[in-house]
Amino acid sequence: MATTHTIKEADKSLISYLTKLLLVVLTVFACNSGVLAHTQENTTNSLSLSHEEQAWLEQHSEVLVGFANDFPPVLSKEEDGQYQGILPDIFTLLTRTTGINFHLKTSPTWAEMLKNGYEGETDMLGWVAPRIEHTKHFTLTQPFHRDHFYIYGPGSAKTAEYSLDDLTGKLVGYIGSAHLLKAFAKKHPKINFKSYANHEELVNALITKQIAFIVTNSSLEYWRQQKQLLTFKIYGTIPDLETEFVMAIRKDWPELTSILNKALSFNKTEIQEIIDQWLGHNIANKNAQAIELSAEEKAWLAKNPILQAGFDPQWAPIEFIDQNGEPQGISIQYLQKIEDILNVKFEYNSEIKWSDTYKKLVNSKLDLLPALSPTKERLEKINLTKPYLSIPISIFSAVDRAYLGGLNALEGKRVIVVENYAIQTWLEQDHPTLELITAPTIKEALNEVARGNAYAFVGNLVSASYYIGQSGLNQIRVVGETSYRYDLAMAVRKDWELLPRILQKAIDTIPESERNAIYNDWISIQYKYSVDYTLLWQVLGAAILLLLITTYWIRRLAKEVSQRRQIEADLRQAKQEADQASKEALQAAKAKSDFLTNMSHEIRTPMSAVVSAGHLLLQTQPTSEQREYLDKMTYSSEALLTIIDDILDFSRGEASQLTLDAVAFSIRRVIQKIQLSLEPQANQKGLSLAVTIAPNVPDNLIGDPGKLSQVLRNLSANAIKFTERGNIEINVELLSPDITKAHVRFTIKDTGPGISPEIQKKLFQPFSQGDASITRQHGGTGLGLVISQQLTKLMGSNITIDTTLGKGSAFSFVATFDVCELQSSIKPLSSKKTGLINPFSALTGIRVLLVEDDEMNQYFEKKFLLAFGIQAEIAAHGKKALEILEKESFDIVLMDIQMPVMDGYETTRRIRSFHKWQTLPIIALTAHAFSHEREKCMEAGMNDYLSKPFDPEHLRDILLKWVAPEH
Repeated sequence: MATTHTIKEADKSLISYLTKLLLVVLTVFACNSGVLAHTQENTTNSLSLSHEEQAWLEQHSEVLVGFANDFPPVLSKEEDGQYQGILPDIFTLLTRTTGINFHLKTSPTWAEMLKNGYEGETDMLGWVAPRIEHTKHFTLTQPFHRDHFYIYGPGSAKTAEYSLDDLTGKLVGYIGSAHLLKAFAKKHPKINFKSYANHEELVNALITKQIAFIVTNSSLEYWRQQKQLLTFKIYGTIPDLETEFVMAIRKDWPELTSILNKALSFNKTEIQEIIDQWLGHNIANKNAQAIELSAEEKAWLAKNPILQAGFDPQWAPIEFIDQNGEPQGISIQYLQKIEDILNVKFEYNSEIKWSDTYKKLVNSKLDLLPALSPTKERLEKINLTKPYLSIPISIFSAVDRAYLGGLNALEGKRVIVVENYAIQTWLEQDHPTLELITAPTIKEALNEVARGNAYAFVGNLVSASYYIGQSGLNQIRVVGETSYRYDLAMAVRKDWELLPRILQKAIDTIPESERNAIYNDWISIQYKYSVDYTLLWQVLGAAILLLLITTYWIRRLAKEVSQRRQIEADLRQAKQEADQASKEALQAAKAKSDFLTNMSHEIRTPMSAVVSAGHLLLQTQPTSEQREYLDKMTYSSEALLTIIDDILDFSRGEASQLTLDAVAFSIRRVIQKIQLSLEPQANQKGLSLAVTIAPNVPDNLIGDPGKLSQVLRNLSANAIKFTERGNIEINVELLSPDITKAHVRFTIKDTGPGISPEIQKKLFQPFSQGDASITRQHGGTGLGLVISQQLTKLMGSNITIDTTLGKGSAFSFVATFDVCELQSSIKPLSSKKTGLINPFSALTGIRVLLVEDDEMNQYFEKKFLLAFGIQAEIAAHGKKALEILEKESFDIVLMDIQMPVMDGYETTRRIRSFHKWQTLPIIALTAHAFSHEREKCMEAGMNDYLSKPFDPEHLRDILLKWVAPEH
């Protein structure tokens, strides 16, 4: 009865501690929620909203979005009444970015959706083509998606890329409600078109050979994937047939249109990822088709393989000359893509003044310019492709000026623009009251504003921001916006009619994802702020001239010096702000480190009790069912500890604080423990887990067994996680025999599904598991492989992957260890968890002072010691330990660190201050897991370190190391 009562009390205590552990985990999630809220606020701020836009947001928190019911994959209604698709996902993203709550109002048909929007029953339409009739009722955002049209045919045929010529004389089906396809059918009378009501009728006609081909957009690919049909496939694309999609907003809300334009631009990559996810990766990449050229166009290219391209050398990041004298920028990268597509070569030419470069194109001394905005005057002199890049034009002025809003605020002011840029023509035509002056480059125009010689600069937002950052012109900022945009196209000399068509076809073959990547690569570059010394040298040069010329120039010098002092004062202020920001960043890093340390301790302390309870319960001869429960509890505990260790190691890796220990260990013991801990998980899935260690591998090595075990455990656990049948092998081999060094290769091989090249690229990225489905199916933090790679690099190696889809994968790395002079045979661990060691051991009769404040850990740790035959005395804090030591004699002290009244560090220092206790072994027994905690323990005077939770064998080994030889 007494035994039963004790077990029940222990169960109650265990439940209490598990409840505490759950509260700790919930606290972590609550902290993360606060971080997410802060992130959303920062995202809204990053949109650079105007005062008018911010005021509009404060007054409008709800927006009603209209759309047609059941229009997959854009929108579809599930059985539970919830909507899913591209549109809900995009508006969820926009809600996070803007703070606006968007609500969907669906209509049974597309026509009724438009009618509701026209009559004001909805605030906006979420997904429409930019048609003229819409502009009577709405303002339209910039396009956020471009949908291509595809040629489909029977799935059994093995064909090359099809074009429109292959459809001549054939019967081709399409969805009759598609307005664009109706117009397309009229333009191609040689193709016999037949309309169908829906996808099912259309595909059935193809399968039964009523029609030869299908022409439709990407919605059919989504339908095919949902139905899992392989009876038809994509044969090719129609480059000239595509639809752009925009959002339509009620006309009395221009602020919302502007806000959404900024949010769509800010989330450009994420929106494309959402669309790709719904339409499928293959359909997203189908945009990258081989170019379709006519015989005439091919002949023209063969005759003109080298083309002369001009560009603006000072229009970064659109186009510019880098420090090596090479052309760079967004437009140049487009030309490089076109070189590969058309198999031509561009030779680059540039003039100091952009106006001279443009004149050379007009005079046919250049063949093309890669980035030019169309104006009425230019269209008379040159040929242009369709615009492929759109950039807003903003107003820049001194930071101390109030927000101007628009161009009307500049009436009568001196405004500077770049000579011969399109904005000059637009302002001269639309705003004749402005006092316009010109500069040859954006950089010089901004310097004129900085000197006070111009009130404001009007130019494109991207390039001006680039030069402000590059030149350190912190006294200039955006003070207003305009309705103008640079819609950049490629310009071609007037006498070449074919080249614009060829370039347009090449541009159309570049997938939207690659266009986004080109744009984001240049826009996301972080520029190092530095002082622009050009102005300084100008001032010094002017000073020398002023000494030789007139009083006027002396006065001019005084003015320049005054401005320079102001700039230096601004720079000093900027430096102070940067220093303050750095200080705050360091404080934040320390706060993060302290938080992780405390969270680790708070989780490990109760977890130590859970793990210890498992070890003790194994001694009660449990039934097979109870043993299964204990195995699952042990595995879950180890899984939680692994997550904690992953987070801690990732944090240390970010701060470059990961280090390796150098201690003696048995490599076979490490491998055997990994095998024993993972076998239950493997057996549960019906997998075999085999270990092969080459006989010539030395057993006693010097290195970091903990880090080695962490890497092997991560790789082996991943292999088990992703393998459904077959086996897992852990192979250990010696690469080169050496008396003092052991170069050991570790290989973890599985018979899983293999890893695709796309997922391999993401394997070692933080919080990445290839795609979201992996996390949903298998769980995990996405940190295991990242940390394993960091640790192997510390060991002087890298993790390599050998994988075959459908057959399996092998992860390998090489670690180098020092070889111990003394080699011994290690007794294998039992495959059955028998728990504690024989109590009649070399430890019998020794006296231990256990200094531990946690009652639950006191209970279990004393149980371990008693099982070893050890006499244990407990002190709840350091002060009590000193009192007990004065009265009694002990062979060793087990010292907790974080305790009330007096912590372990102070207690150890006081013990060492007495001569009689100088040689008394003191072992740190703590829930702190950071490596610097071990160093602090050693500095305080402790002899060794054991982190919680621990295996009873580890405690036995460390006691034998410091006490047993004396008995």
